[in-house]
Amino acid sequence: MNPVVTALDLPLGSADGSVELLQDLYGGAEPLISARVFMLDNGSPPAPPFEALKVEAKCLTGPRFWTYVHALSTAMASVLRPDDGAVAHLQHLTLGATPALLRALPRRPTIALVHGTDLLCATSNATQRQVLRQSAHWATAIVVPTPAMADGLRDMVPDLDVAKVEHIPWGIPDQLLQQLPRPCRSSDEPFRLLYAGRLTAEKGVAALAAACADISAMTLSIAAPVHEYARFAE
Repeated sequence: MNPVVTALDLPLGSADGSVELLQDLYGGAEPLISARVFMLDNGSPPAPPFEALKVEAKCLTGPRFWTYVHALSTAMASVLRPDDGAVAHLQHLTLGATPALLRALPRRPTIALVHGTDLLCATSNATQRQVLRQSAHWATAIVVPTPAMADGLRDMVPDLDVAKVEHIPWGIPDQLLQQLPRPCRSSDEPFRLLYAGRLTAEKGVAALAAACADISAMTLSIAAPVHEYARFAE
């Protein structure tokens, strides 16, 4: 029995923060949690525990989205065993994998994670706003990384049962950082800033780089997916 079933409708091998989290929890030779993990087929054999779904015509909007969700759900249900998934882990509150997983495992408790992309997507896309509202109501528990994100979710879903929303911060808590010894730094040593993450427009890295360019004795380093960095450098 696999205690968790989860899915992400991105191709296997995609560079994305959600994929990194998926790998951290469920990937590797000794995963933290045993699970069946579904992603979209990319033409290459998946490495366990990942399983490929050969579903095409991915989209986000309108009737074609719900046709795509039905295809995803049917593909997952066809290979799931009756004892799979004591819990369904919803990687997002939007996009296709979440409503598909809810349909494939309709009677399981569900834990959902909220990402900033969920709120952005639901703000700009009426179909995904509907998905977010449905998913938030169906989820047994919802994890948010920041209080601001919880506020944004409540704005989107005014009748949400807030008792099932849990705030689990991301990153390293400030109180732990304050306990670490700080290295001595000479006055003439450049200030160093590291940005690690994706370089999509909503991250605001262009504004950060422009601001840093006006500061003397400062070094900005960027750790990001290669293809995004190449476009950003242009």
